[in-house]
Amino acid sequence: MAFHLSIILLVKNGGMRLELLMESLCKQNYKGNFEIIAIDSGSEDDSIQILKNITPYCIE
Repeated sequence: MAFHLSIILLVKNGGMRLELLMESLCKQNYKGNFEIIAIDSGSEDDSIQILKNITPYCIE
């Protein structure tokens, strides 16, 4: 599948802000296909778990 838009997030200890951001991005009414790429930089909080709970596909 080709995406019309790629959103790249650099994450480190995003926690609650990350969860709110992901919910907001998923509610957008963008007409094209888009992907969200999150790159974690050694988070020590629950950022990875938040991403796993929200996104259908997560690579560690």
